[in-house]
Order: sequence, then structure tokens, then C-alpha cells
Amino acid sequence: MKIIELNAGLLSNHEVAQVLQERGADPSAGLNTRAKASEKTVYEYLVSQAGGIKARQELQALIDELKPFGLTRAELVQVLNLAPASAVEVHLIVEDCEERLDEARVEALIAVVGRYLARPAADAAAAAADGDAMQE
Repeated sequence: MKIIELNAGLLSNHEVAQVLQERGADPSAGLNTRAKASEKTVYEYLVSQAGGIKARQELQALIDELKPFGLTRAELVQVLNLAPASAVEVHLIVEDCEERLDEARVEALIAVVGRYLARPAADAAAAAADGDAMQE
């Protein structure tokens, strides 16, 4: 991989995982890789989060479906990284969410994210419990 421009923008966890995979951080790559132990640890963590590594086409389809919500680039990266599963999580990610998205649009955003980025069962249950607790 050739670096064209340093610090050109934000990277999602999926993009970082792809770079680490190319460097050989994937445990299936064997022992003779360029990846350092810390890179392997980060790769394993990223794979275990919000749906693991997705194909670029899947991520692009998700991004295309999220365009109508009017998210900024930073908010979009946060949605990709955190895969919000509750209204509370969306409100924490989207600045001025009450003004920009009504309740139905927040639920629609959660549904779109849920179709593409399945969260580990324990995380999803905890997020749902947090959302229920906040509504009470």
C-alpha cells in the first residue's frame, strides 16, 4: 500500500482492520508476517466488534442507505464504528439529534444499521437494557 496523502481524513474501524489484515495481523496469516504483536491485538479487537470485517461493497451499500439521514462524515464514521442499536446511542453520536432527526428517523437509522452491522449478542442486549433504562 502506498501512502498518497498523510492525514487525509477519518478512518473507520473497518478500514483500519483491512490495513492491519494486509500487514498480516490476521492470525491465519501465519507467523512470518510484518505485523507487530500490538497490531495483531488491535486487529483481533476490531474483528470482534460490531459485525467484524465487512466487504467494501457492504460498507458502501450501508453508507449509501445512510445518506438521506444527513450525517456528517464524523457522525457517519461513528455510526460505522459503534453500530448504534438504541435511540440513546444515536443521540450520543448525532449532534443536535433532536433537531435533525425525529423519533421515526432515529428508529429507521437503527434499522438500517442493524441490517448491515450485527452486534455481538451481549453488546446488543446491554444496549437495549440501557435504552430501556433511559426511557423510564
